[in-house]
Amino acid sequence: MNGPEFREALQAIGWKQSDFARAMRLHRNSVSDWCSEAGQPPIWAQRYVQLLAKLKALALEHIEPPPKNTEAE
Repeated sequence: MNGPEFREALQAIGWKQSDFARAMRLHRNSVSDWCSEAGQPPIWAQRYVQLLAKLKALALEHIEPPPKNTEAE
């Protein structure tokens, strides 16, 4: 995964670069560097974002909102 792909993966899970930096207790410039055209995020960061994407997909697939109650209460 290169920098732009990492940036797109963050966007796909609804996170900003600053969100990832805060969650991982990193300086925001580090994540910004990884997301640049020439950037290369470390493998642990790539795997973390991939895991979050899988969790989001599972949640969307298996967790449905409760049905609306059509009867008046």
